Amino acid sequence: MHVRATALALACSAGCAAAQHTMRWGWTVGDTGDGDGVVTPGESALLSLHARWGGEDAVGFAGSVFDVLGESLWATGGLSVEGWNGALLSLGDLTPQANNDILAIDAFQQPPHFNAGFDASDPVWLFTLRWNPEGYAARVVSGGTAHLNHTVYTDEFGSTKDLGGQVEGFSFVVVPGPGTAGVFFAGAVCFGGRRR
Repeated sequence: MHVRATALALACSAGCAAAQHTMRWGWTVGDTGDGDGVVTPGESALLSLHARWGGEDAVGFAGSVFDVLGESLWATGGLSVEGWNGALLSLGDLTPQANNDILAIDAFQQPPHFNAGFDASDPVWLFTLRWNPEGYAARVVSGGTAHLNHTVYTDEFGSTKDLGGQVEGFSFVVVPGPGTAGVFFAGAVCFGGRRR
């Protein structure tokens, strides 16, 4: 009897976990040169933010309020907005602060019934940032987003559902020249191994 109760409890917890809906936020990292995400002299990094929810009981992305926050060496370059999904609106100021953070972005779209240009893509692209390095000294730059909510529409007229959130950050490397990327990666791995 105890084994059966344990099996039932495990099945219920697995089912409950599967029933939880999550919006996953992730970045695509590229650059203005060969697109490999390694920033070499003359190149800038391109960082595109996407949201994915797996289409679970949703007709599309409704909105999120969030910040873009830098971590390691984020302020060692200049930042600008390269492009924005035209279906989405933003009530926030997209101007980067002195440290390149962008605060209080309110990205949303009107529901499909009222919005002929509704973007039902899953994942949905929100915007692309361009990070221009101040010099090409070798370094790893990283950052991510912090969200207050993760909302999708559940019908054509504007009913919404808040999802849980899973947020992935970004990182990319700046190197002095094309041939130094491998050396820089190897050095970073060795250095990381020694610190442990």
